[in-house]
Amino acid sequence: MECYSVDCNSVVDLENSQIVTLSNDKIRVTIAEYGLYILSLETPDRDGKFSAVNLNYDHDWTKYLHDTLYLCCGVGRYANRILNGRMTVDGKEYQLTVNDGDHCLHGGIDGFNKKVWKHTDSYRDEKSASATFAMRSEDGDQGFPGNLDVTVVFTITGSKLTMEYYATTDATTVINLTHHTYFNLNNDHSQTIRDHELCLPNGHQFVKVENNGIPIAGAPSDVKGTAFDFTSPRIIGDALSEKDQQLTEMDGIDHNIVISGEAKEMRTVGSLYCAATGRRVDITSNEPGIQLYTGNHLPMENNGVAIETQHYPNSPNRPDFPSTLLRPDEKYYSKTVYEFSVVA
Repeated sequence: MECYSVDCNSVVDLENSQIVTLSNDKIRVTIAEYGLYILSLETPDRDGKFSAVNLNYDHDWTKYLHDTLYLCCGVGRYANRILNGRMTVDGKEYQLTVNDGDHCLHGGIDGFNKKVWKHTDSYRDEKSASATFAMRSEDGDQGFPGNLDVTVVFTITGSKLTMEYYATTDATTVINLTHHTYFNLNNDHSQTIRDHELCLPNGHQFVKVENNGIPIAGAPSDVKGTAFDFTSPRIIGDALSEKDQQLTEMDGIDHNIVISGEAKEMRTVGSLYCAATGRRVDITSNEPGIQLYTGNHLPMENNGVAIETQHYPNSPNRPDFPSTLLRPDEKYYSKTVYEFSVVA
């Protein structure tokens, strides 16, 4: 029988943030109230050695407080970009804070990654362990309308890490939540993810963008014959080495891949595999897309890969994209599951 544990302590230098560790003999994850940063996500390699599979600042709290890389944090109210930080909701135009040139990125200047969440509950039994975090984003926060109450639940079950997002609002708003986890399945994070194998079997289309990350006009494009075709297992470095104008636009891959499936139903996103360690992570989600980012602008290029389950960029200004509106009589729910394994 597996033994699950939940440990809590506080870090004065991280805005007095409480940090919570969920663990069993297959996975250990430590989450901070500040920004919902995953400080460490550890799994074993083929030799049974535990080490982090996510990038982190190794308990350098100052770097978390001044982080601009979104290094494994919660993201909201709106993950990804909104053109010129402007949107119209129910006929009223809103100006959001801008922090990516002229655009609003990941919720604006003071997004959810800069908030101190509240650890409201923990639970464990012989089958799982979980931690719940909550926060209210006030009406007008970063320019967004409505008081938004958000709850995020992290759960470990066997070798799975599940993230569930719940939200309600008292005025119509937009919402697009995700976690900006950067994966590197090597034991030594001085190595890049260019040797990792990625497979996105349901990723048949992608959203083309201009060099500011804003989608171009028109429907998503077919990935066939492009650097973005991961419908069969493919080495990331091979894709990045292709001559593709869309790679040039974003200095690599920083694009939304459409994940086909029934609306709001769980679907297979794909898998990431590292031959050097044998580690593999399989991802499922009820989100219609992922933002695939190959760490093009990390201090060490391609040091990590983010596979962010979410809606498409600039959806509030694109009625042809799946809607990100949330109304007072609705409940927002998003779920992503990461299942870790080892290939001998």
